[in-house]
Amino acid sequence: MLRSRALLVALLASTALLACEEKEKECPAGQTRCDGACRDTLTDPVACGTCGFLCPRGASCVDGRCACPAGQEACDGRCVDLQADAQHCGECGRRCTATGGSTGACVAGDCDCGPNATCGALDPICRDLQSDPGACGDCARACTRGGEVCDAGACACPPAKPDLCDPPYVPAAICTNLLGDPQNCGGCGDACTRAGAICAAGGCACPPTAPTACDVPSPVCANTQADAAHCGGCGIRCATGATCSGGDCACPASAPTACGTAPGTCVNTQTSTAHCGSCGNACASGQACRDGSCCTTCPSGACQTRHQNGAGGTYQDCNPPGTYTAAAAQAAASSWQAAGTPVDGLLLGCASTACLGWRTPAGVGVWCWGVNEVDPLRGRMRINPASTTVWLCPRLDSPTWN
Repeated sequence: MLRSRALLVALLASTALLACEEKEKECPAGQTRCDGACRDTLTDPVACGTCGFLCPRGASCVDGRCACPAGQEACDGRCVDLQADAQHCGECGRRCTATGGSTGACVAGDCDCGPNATCGALDPICRDLQSDPGACGDCARACTRGGEVCDAGACACPPAKPDLCDPPYVPAAICTNLLGDPQNCGGCGDACTRAGAICAAGGCACPPTAPTACDVPSPVCANTQADAAHCGGCGIRCATGATCSGGDCACPASAPTACGTAPGTCVNTQTSTAHCGSCGNACASGQACRDGSCCTTCPSGACQTRHQNGAGGTYQDCNPPGTYTAAAAQAAASSWQAAGTPVDGLLLGCASTACLGWRTPAGVGVWCWGVNEVDPLRGRMRINPASTTVWLCPRLDSPTWN
């Protein structure tokens, strides 16, 4: 019984609370709740006539309708005076401007350009008809030909380029100076055809920096004191790589010699494989030029070493001097006589060392490389004449090789 009464009291309290909240939500008479606030839609400019209707800036709300002050109208969300507002002059959106985009003046509902002309109706622009190239002498007349300006209400070329050239003499109308334009020198379309020429006083001429008119191989203005194609005179060409100074050709220190058919090419005969040591001395295929001499190269790119064969000749290989091997002995023997037959050193009585015998019609040559580095006959050689029947090995006083 007690529990039922407690529930009844709680229900009555909740109902009373809801009634109070609903009463708080009600606005005073004559006002409407808009987004949580009570507003008078007859006078409130942010809810004029209905919630959310915002009057233009500067306007008031009268009887639920927006109203601008006397003499103003609503344009682009604000109240403006159509008689004086340069952005809305005479009507909404009619803007008064001046040349260059600046704002003009609105007087009595019309754009006032003062001493200038009012050009255009919807968006009037104030223009100076005496100097404006977009409205020169008349709002509808623009100076459109190349480079023209508006001078005293008439389109004309500027003082720096006083002459107007029209087609067909030129591709398109252009203001120029017939006294100094090399493309229109003395007359429209009369171009100076000599390369490097200038237009002076209406005539084509070579400039002071290249005063000589040369016609070979083609018309050009040249400085014969410094032009490698006309050095010292027209058509005198320096070798490729050379320079012209004071009218004389000179090859650089890195390639001081001119070789080849005149005028030739500057080369270094110490390193040039086409001109090694002297002009025209070409090295064989695979050879390099070092210090003016042709040489066969090693895989490293260096020239092969030149060795003495002990018999007055030389041979080359990639080994350093003092390299004594069977292969080196064979190379030395072949450089003495290219055709020969090897003879075992033992047959020559050279049992104590390692030697190569090389039998040829000229005799038998013996080159020893030794059994070790301290072998006394290492690097010794001997030539046995063909007339000798006894072939002898080298001695300690025999010639050396390699």
